[in-house]
Amino acid sequence: RLSVQETKDWDVFRALPPARGARSQSEDDFLTFLVKLLKIFAYLFTFAVVLVSGVITKGLVLLMTSQLKTNKTVPVCSKRYGILLNEKEYVAQIPIEENVVWAWVLLFSFAVPELGTWFRSTRMCVFKSWKRPSFEDFFIVWIFETLHCIGTAVLVYIVLPELDVVKGAMITNCVAFIPGLFSLLSRTKTDFRVGLKVMLDSLALACQLTGFFLWPIIHFGTESQDWRVWVIPPALLLVSFGWWENFVSDRSNVSFISYLGKIKERMWKTRYFSYMFISLWKILVFFGFMVICMSERFGNWSTIFDLKEAFNPHYIIYSEIQETLISDVPDAGIVAPMARYIPIKSEEMTPIYVFLVQALTAWLCYVFGKFACKIYIQGFSFAFPVNLTIPLTVSLLVTACGLKFEKVCAFDFMPAYLFWECKNGDILSNFISKDHAWVWIFWLLSQTWITLHIWYPKCERLASTEKLFVSPMYNSLLIDQSLALNRRKHDEGELKADDLDFNRNEANKDMSQYYETTSIHSEASNLQISKAKSSDFITRIYAVATMWHETEDEIMLMLKSILRMDEDQCARRVAQKYLKVIDPDYYEFETHIFFDDAFEVATENEDENVSNSFVKLFVSLVDKAASHVHGIDITVRPPKKFPTPYGGRLVWTLPGKTKIIVHLKDKSKIRHKKRWSQVMYMYYLLGFKLMDQPISIDRKDVIAENTYLLALDGDIDFAPTAVALLVDLMRKNHNLGAACGRIHPVGGGLMVWYQMFEYAVGHWLQKATEHVIGCVLCSPGCFSLFRGKALMDDNVMKTYTTISSQARHYVQYDQGEDRWLCTLLLQRGYRVEYSAASDAYTHAPEGFGEFYNQRRRWVPSTMANIMDLLQEYKRTVQINDNISMPYILYQ
Repeated sequence: RLSVQETKDWDVFRALPPARGARSQSEDDFLTFLVKLLKIFAYLFTFAVVLVSGVITKGLVLLMTSQLKTNKTVPVCSKRYGILLNEKEYVAQIPIEENVVWAWVLLFSFAVPELGTWFRSTRMCVFKSWKRPSFEDFFIVWIFETLHCIGTAVLVYIVLPELDVVKGAMITNCVAFIPGLFSLLSRTKTDFRVGLKVMLDSLALACQLTGFFLWPIIHFGTESQDWRVWVIPPALLLVSFGWWENFVSDRSNVSFISYLGKIKERMWKTRYFSYMFISLWKILVFFGFMVICMSERFGNWSTIFDLKEAFNPHYIIYSEIQETLISDVPDAGIVAPMARYIPIKSEEMTPIYVFLVQALTAWLCYVFGKFACKIYIQGFSFAFPVNLTIPLTVSLLVTACGLKFEKVCAFDFMPAYLFWECKNGDILSNFISKDHAWVWIFWLLSQTWITLHIWYPKCERLASTEKLFVSPMYNSLLIDQSLALNRRKHDEGELKADDLDFNRNEANKDMSQYYETTSIHSEASNLQISKAKSSDFITRIYAVATMWHETEDEIMLMLKSILRMDEDQCARRVAQKYLKVIDPDYYEFETHIFFDDAFEVATENEDENVSNSFVKLFVSLVDKAASHVHGIDITVRPPKKFPTPYGGRLVWTLPGKTKIIVHLKDKSKIRHKKRWSQVMYMYYLLGFKLMDQPISIDRKDVIAENTYLLALDGDIDFAPTAVALLVDLMRKNHNLGAACGRIHPVGGGLMVWYQMFEYAVGHWLQKATEHVIGCVLCSPGCFSLFRGKALMDDNVMKTYTTISSQARHYVQYDQGEDRWLCTLLLQRGYRVEYSAASDAYTHAPEGFGEFYNQRRRWVPSTMANIMDLLQEYKRTVQINDNISMPYILYQ
């Protein structure tokens, strides 16, 4: 027989593998380029929306507050109304009805996000489990939120109407005193560069304090209503109480701050129950102080309730200006009006339009800001535009006021009587020389330092709203400050809050001390992870596939998917090891394939079993699949062979240094069928390979938390990005037991067409609905990710080994094993989620007979598992945060 070297000279002809043709890898250069362009577009578009919507929201709030000043006169453009003479100059006298309507519009603007908070809190309490706070915790939160609400009302109804809009915009940078103070008091000696941070905290507080007293001192005794200017310090101080929670720590050396930090930790479970009442209370408080503040302006409280007159068309009195007392600078306050007054009806829909635009832009600013935080573009597309909002608003307002002063008709698209409260003359020069507005730069810098954490996010991708923001919604009257100060500061620590079990069963706690287990109900869950090694936190993915009689095409799809994972893991390992690239998505990967009925009787010797044709087909396709994935002819080293008590084991080392371990099951030695293959790999990977290690239980707990089983079928086709999306879901919620992707059936014929529609309905409608209102009931075993720690929990993996002894057991346990495993997870309190972006492709039955046999198994098992869940609904609702009574009724 000729050796490879001897045949090398003449056997030089090649059969190159075809180009990558898998559906999961159907990308070309144009698509890759398009994705890059879309990423750049996402950066820029999100930045623009956050900045523009923030500026519009801030500007419209200042426009509303400018209309609250009584006896206000505004120079108007005569071209807008035909009744006015173009060659004459006019001023408009703002009536009380106009003050009333804008006061109510401000209330509506404040109430919109509070109603959103109430709706979200109610929905979470109805469809999720909730925990009632102690009276002490609720009282503390209620006090802080009430003070914040009072401060906001006083700021918009008393302070801002007495200031021109440029000052009003600047002074909103001074609402971070309490957050700055609490952040200073939360510092500990163990903090990095604590001395420098304390010094900068102190400077920031000093800058915030100058905003409290600068303009009250400057304006003292110069205006008739100068007492209102002295309301600035208490108003700004009270407003800053709204973001206390984000800046306290239970590690503080100050007992009061540490006490507040403990309340903050308990609020993770009690927030939505508390805010279901506090949100409505804040609207009532804001309404009450609106009545008080506006009654002081009007001289009686009944005027604020003249809604019919306010919201219907009312007359605006226009007065002709004959002469001015100062020739150079016309000032509406010192003109000599003509005896002739011209009444013109107001445009009654203008306040409604302004309110709708303000509510929409505030919501857009919040939504796109949250979107930027979720997809990890927070620095450029969230922090930068939020900090840029006030400087850009101030610049635009100075420009607008200057244009209005130079040319009255510069804004003729607006109602003539509607404009911001501006100073006349050289605005920029007056601000710098007389009003010392240059100090505002220090206010802006102090706010930037206090909210410096928004530039350095630590949470995972696609983090939940609760992990991104402290309060569920936002303050639409102070949108940029609300987003910056409400963005969680200690988000890295909060990621582990879901590990805490607030509803621990006392009986389980007493028993768990006698067993070594990684259950979430065990003592290991509460151990400090300081004993764990850094390597224990590495994500470990075990791809586990069950195979039987797959065809060549089906085996090829699965093998190519595994080899793509091998290639991806190798690239990440090399980049991290040799290029020193810190990869937060790094993972270790290993594949285990379990072949049922892998042996047959040998033809030569009936007493001897040999591997069947399907195993031989699999072995012959490894090289072919590797060549297809890498685009060149590759010969993978032959597998190592090991005899085992259950049959045999083949071990391949792939080009990327990950391994494929094929377990060949002999049905005469071990139970066959899919469920028992699943039991086999769970006990082998989680029991033998993990729990049998000579390490401490807390290390095992951490490893189990970061170990995932990727359940596959023998004909599945997927890309590494699909797995990464499922891992992201696992990282963002530590109580997530399983996650599934969107399954696409492939094949040809009428039956496959029908299944395409059926799968679309099942995933786009059913699973998406279950994901939103509760959680998914079934994570299909063809492509799902299971958390090792969840499978190892009590009454999950052990119960899954139950031998069927009744007819109902055969239907539930053996015909619907995937759904039963998910049912066990749900009954232990875990969540099952669905990711529509994680795509996988599987072969669907093309003939009616195969389709009928499949559905004959699926339909009865689905009904059996749903009935099991309904029978245990009381206990399931009590233990599972994601299953509620409305969700049970939905089933």
